[in-house]
Amino acid sequence: YCDPPYAPLSKTSQFTSYTRQKFGEDDQIQLATLAKLAAKDGVPVIISNNDTPFTRKLYQAARYFSFPVQRNISCKGNQRKPVRELIAVFR
Repeated sequence: YCDPPYAPLSKTSQFTSYTRQKFGEDDQIQLATLAKLAAKDGVPVIISNNDTPFTRKLYQAARYFSFPVQRNISCKGNQRKPVRELIAVFR
């Protein structure tokens, strides 16, 4: 199971730094590539991420599921709204 820093939902939501090294678009692409390779070798891989056009394209080789989730990370509580999360299963 891979739970990377999620792909941004917008240009202003760029939280990709759990560590000093950022986890950007190239890292997202590399993770998806490695998941495909592992699945090809018989190792199933599950990845969670935001449901965006970028992640849907990235995980097109996988079977994926999308569902609404509530996130409570906005500093403006009255602006928090459900977003869609994506679970990709590479087999």
